[in-house]
Amino acid sequence: PILSSVQAMATAAAVPSRDLDAAKEAYAKGDVEASKLAHAARAPEKHSKVGGHLKSIVYGGLDGIITTFAVVAGAAGGDLAIEVVLILGISSVFADA
Repeated sequence: PILSSVQAMATAAAVPSRDLDAAKEAYAKGDVEASKLAHAARAPEKHSKVGGHLKSIVYGGLDGIITTFAVVAGAAGGDLAIEVVLILGISSVFADA
């Protein structure tokens, strides 16, 4: 069951990461060096560049939320009028944008 799921993932990837037939043959013969060679081949990984941008967007968004909260919490803790707290919070959101 585990081997078939691994084979299914390798088939789905369309780029084999190792020579499975050579690995099986090396295992059957008990040849450790041939097994190492069969498993040493690695497929080139292709990653999307979108992840880097997404990471920046999430980090920037969290940074903006935290700084806006700090401004609003400081103003509310300073016992300022609700209008002033709202103005400071909204201006902080626009300043972060």
